[in-house]
Amino acid sequence: MSGKPVLHYFDGRGRMESIRWLLAAAGVEFEEKFIKTAEELEKLKNDGLLMFQQIPMVEMDGMKLVQSRAILNYIATKYNLYGKDMKERALIDMYTEGVADLYEMIIQLVIVSPDEKDAKIAMIKDRTKNRYLPAFEKVLKNHGQDYLVGNKLSKADIFLTELLYCIEEVDASLLANFPLLQFPGADVMDTLSSSCPSSARREEMLKAVGVAAPYRTQASSRARVVKILKQLQYPHSTSLEALNRSSQSFAQFEEKFIKCPEDLEKLKNDGLLMFQQVPMVEMDGMKLVQSRAILNYIATKYNLYGKDMKERLLYSTFLVLP
Repeated sequence: MSGKPVLHYFDGRGRMESIRWLLAAAGVEFEEKFIKTAEELEKLKNDGLLMFQQIPMVEMDGMKLVQSRAILNYIATKYNLYGKDMKERALIDMYTEGVADLYEMIIQLVIVSPDEKDAKIAMIKDRTKNRYLPAFEKVLKNHGQDYLVGNKLSKADIFLTELLYCIEEVDASLLANFPLLQFPGADVMDTLSSSCPSSARREEMLKAVGVAAPYRTQASSRARVVKILKQLQYPHSTSLEALNRSSQSFAQFEEKFIKCPEDLEKLKNDGLLMFQQVPMVEMDGMKLVQSRAILNYIATKYNLYGKDMKERLLYSTFLVLP
């Protein structure tokens, strides 16, 4: 056994590509076992190696890692590409989730029907020019560094660089009005140029995208959470007892409901919504956006995110949001 991470996926980009970029940027050699037939995928499922019966899957540190974000967070943490403290990680999460929003639209193009493709490309171009690239250009301008967060390479820089290549493939002119994004900082490119995945792979896109079904609850208070758990006859009574015991320890918060389009437009015009969408949480002097970034920050702040890197990996694996 070589000890190298082993990547199980199709011979294409898709949801494994960001994992390849992150490992390459960390200077980690890895092996790839391409799934070439339906039978090979079925064997992985039957052998119990795919927790949710879908790929990508990475064998690493004695574990079978699934769920793309869980894998990426584990690698970024292990190789110090995830910021120096909780606030830096919140920013990195916000930026990478913004990248993921646009990246997801682009990789979905391969499964869009021909009669819908032009409309999808038009939407991607609009969101690229008017929502996502302006946000990242502003971050770099205000920060004054080659890097998005702090003065050190993070997974946010790596994923943004990958995204810029994808945008270039859609329409290179989209980058024209964003001088700070046309080429990442020299230090970023020096790190990536000798190790990033081959540009030839950019010609291939995943043709089968697995989407996990979300579980949602509309509960916005402790009492309603408890009520829903009871209605579902939640099997772990200790969880309910813990909620009841800690009724006095829940963090207090205020809610400002957006009741009309004008309320939302004002938040956008005031520059409070980085990617022009809600939810947004004002907390600890920050304007937090992107649901996963907000949840990760709160869970970390209040010690609800596991005691170490491997426990956090499990939480990220189990938590699937739309």
